[in-house]
Amino acid sequence: MAGLEGHGYTDSMDDIVELKNATVRTLQEELERLINSHNTAVQRYEQTMVDNGVPAEELGFLPKLLSETAVGEMTRAQTDMSL
Repeated sequence: MAGLEGHGYTDSMDDIVELKNATVRTLQEELERLINSHNTAVQRYEQTMVDNGVPAEELGFLPKLLSETAVGEMTRAQTDMSL
């Protein structure tokens, strides 16, 4: 692969595929961490509203809990719109 030798990559396709797979795994783990953080924040927000006697509707929108499936669907929809 021209231009890759100087970056510590080998010419082996298997090495390149494994590097990309490792990157995908890292991004999937980060996505899971972010989804969990988002969902925790939403749950804390909702509980704080209840604790203070304020209906969640007072905010003007209802926050959503996320899943990796929902995030994937949103990402695909945004990609489709940009085409």
